[in-house]
Amino acid sequence: MKPLEEKLPQEVRRLLKRIGHFTETEETPSYLVGGIVRDLLLGVSNKDLDIVVEGDGIAFAKDLGQKLKREVKTHRQFGTATLFLKDGLKLDIVTARREEYLAPAVLPGVSPGTLRDDLFRRDFTINSLALRIHSEGFEEIVDLFGGEADLQKGLIRILHPKSFIEDPTRIFRAVRLETRYGFQIEPFTLSRLKEALEEKMIERLTPKRRRTELILLFKESDPSKPFHRLNALGVLKHLHPRLSFSKSATRGFDRVHEVLDQWGNSLKPNPFFLRYLCLIQKLSFEDRYALSGSLAMTKKEMRQLMDLRIVQGRIGNLNQLKPSEVYAHLHGLSSEILLFLTITAKEEGSKKRIEKYLMDSRKVRLKITGRDLKTLGIPEGPLYKKILNEVLKSRLDGLLNTKGEELDFAKKNWEKRR
Repeated sequence: MKPLEEKLPQEVRRLLKRIGHFTETEETPSYLVGGIVRDLLLGVSNKDLDIVVEGDGIAFAKDLGQKLKREVKTHRQFGTATLFLKDGLKLDIVTARREEYLAPAVLPGVSPGTLRDDLFRRDFTINSLALRIHSEGFEEIVDLFGGEADLQKGLIRILHPKSFIEDPTRIFRAVRLETRYGFQIEPFTLSRLKEALEEKMIERLTPKRRRTELILLFKESDPSKPFHRLNALGVLKHLHPRLSFSKSATRGFDRVHEVLDQWGNSLKPNPFFLRYLCLIQKLSFEDRYALSGSLAMTKKEMRQLMDLRIVQGRIGNLNQLKPSEVYAHLHGLSSEILLFLTITAKEEGSKKRIEKYLMDSRKVRLKITGRDLKTLGIPEGPLYKKILNEVLKSRLDGLLNTKGEELDFAKKNWEKRR
């Protein structure tokens, strides 16, 4: 077996050889491109299968899907299609295209092009490599822009001087790749990156595109690395003038791994938003809210920021509160806010109180119901909720254990209110 093929999972090798037979029958050249080629050469696992076709990519995908008996989803305006395979694998098929940026920082116009056009539109030379797909496999690397040499030297290099001006999201991608692989942004590319920052190109990106780049950064195996680098380059200041990657944010990122291991399955928090809270924790509420608005945060996330502001202003040292008081402060908060509070708790006692709430208090259920209150002769109405709340408080504080004790307490509480 050829060296590059050995690095692919067996099911992917079989698939690519079938595609090779198909392309030879159809006389439509196809190429494996982008990150998977880069990672194959580096010996890194990557199952993102991207294929460029010199011809009609959508027609190619439909015919291939019919042959493989697999579902195909097309995006005709972009000349792309996705083929859904077994075991969660998917294959993205793209018509070779050229891009034209009509204005800086906006999505480009696309039109059919050659393989060279398609590789030239890539962000960096190490992502501009391609492999011709054959029925017998592939080892024929197409390297038109020196990507293989840069890969060997560990260099991140743009393909043309206006790359960051045309697409400022490449600033974030450059840092992701640099810190993920231990590479270095080469001097000319770094100078053009700084030029794009000086021209405030990040500020021209839509909120949704800025949010997407943050999510990708948070998904890195060690997201602290790219954020330290972005901070050093001054990139974070272009998201918000008072945003930085502080020591507390670093500690928070480290703790996120721990809390996700401990609580991820039971609470199912959104890892992106949890890390985001750690990133912005040093900002004032007003700055947090302004930044979040510029990042297309959802209404739910904006409400959570408000919840966090309220609870942080109230809780103080939870270790000095009764369990029922802790419950009153924490009940109804999202899993992201609760876990963030454990991460940032200044007192070990406060952290343990929040964890006790997560493990026990939030799951407490009364043994009596409104039906039981009715049997006591208590008139139905809003009073039921008040009485049951008082019963719950005493139950949380360890004063009630049995159903009989709850009924007695409820009866006495009602008699006090008569």
